[in-house]
Formats: sequence, C-alpha cells, structure tokens
Amino acid sequence: MPFLPDHAVDLITGELARFGKPAGQAKIAVLGLTTPDGADVPHTAPARPVVAALRKTGAEVSIYDPVADPADIVETFGQQPAGSLLHAIAGADCIAILANHKEFHAIDFPALREMVAVCCVVVDGRAAYPQETIDRLHRSGYTYRAIDNAAEPSRP
Repeated sequence: MPFLPDHAVDLITGELARFGKPAGQAKIAVLGLTTPDGADVPHTAPARPVVAALRKTGAEVSIYDPVADPADIVETFGQQPAGSLLHAIAGADCIAILANHKEFHAIDFPALREMVAVCCVVVDGRAAYPQETIDRLHRSGYTYRAIDNAAEPSRP
C-alpha cells in the first residue's frame, strides 16, 4: 500500500484516542522527513502534510531525520529538528516512523521504553518492520500499528 498522509494522521490520532489521549494533548515524534537516500527535500516529502495536520490538532510535534539537512527542515517545517533520536522521542505518546531509513531499523525500542509515555504507540508508516521487531515492541509494552494493518491494532 502506498504511503497516504491522511491515512497516517488517522492512524496516529485514532490510536491515541483509543488510549484516551486527545491528539491536542499528545507529544508525537515524527521520524523520517525524507526518503532513505535523502533524494526528497523535506518540502516535497510525504511527511510534510502529516506534520502540518498533527500540528493543527494542537499536538506537540517533534521532528527528526538522520539524513535531511537541518536548515532545509527549518525552512520547510518552521521548527528546529530534534538534535537526536533520543531528544525527538523523549516523553512521546506516539512515535510515527514515516521513512524507511536504515537508522530506524536499528532503534533499540526496549532500551528506550522508560523515555516514552506509558501507552506509547509506534506507527510504522511504511510497514517496514519485520515480525521480529514487532514482537520485540509488544514484549516491551508498545502498541504497534502499520499502514497496511490499520483495521486491527497490534498490542502486546
């Protein structure tokens, strides 16, 4: 299934609502603002309308991309990107991974569990994580949603 920004926003806000967290009271970490090879400048990447829609809900949105030029991010999104993955996700109610960067496959979610909200949902906007990673997320207490399995939340 292709990445659809409106669908990603619905997944994020819908899952937050299931946990009783209005989007306007949530911190959402959006990871991946460009394609993995950095070919898309942020203003043409699909993450742009997702970030804009989440901001309209009143959510606190942190953004991070390991390959994008921070100056391009500021110009496009009007905010500084987080200086690191750790800064981006600290206190997050939702971690939305919108690009299939290799760095995001190396995230040690269990080690980061205490840094995020108790009911933290990971939204995989590219359905890129293998079952082993999804199982690790479940064992660590995260809820996992992917763009292609929107009908059924995947919980531990």
